[in-house]
Amino acid sequence: MGNGLYLYGILPTNRVRPLALHGLDKQPIQTHPVDEFSFLYSETQQERYLASRRNLLGHEDVLEKVMQHGYRSVLPLQFGLIVKIGIMSKHN
Repeated sequence: MGNGLYLYGILPTNRVRPLALHGLDKQPIQTHPVDEFSFLYSETQQERYLASRRNLLGHEDVLEKVMQHGYRSVLPLQFGLIVKIGIMSKHN
């Protein structure tokens, strides 16, 4: 198992208010700006997630709650997308 970032979606802004949300494994949802966009992610120790009902609904729930926080244009990413931590830090 390695340290990774589980990606939920992309927002069309790099100015995101802090979100008091939790995603899979009850990890806090964070944002990472890249140019004019922000990635929604949470940290994970898992290399992959099973497509169980609980995990699929957890992924969808994060996206719905982000929209309820006023971000109407959310580009959802595919369930189970995990990237290594170094990938995101290269784009700072």
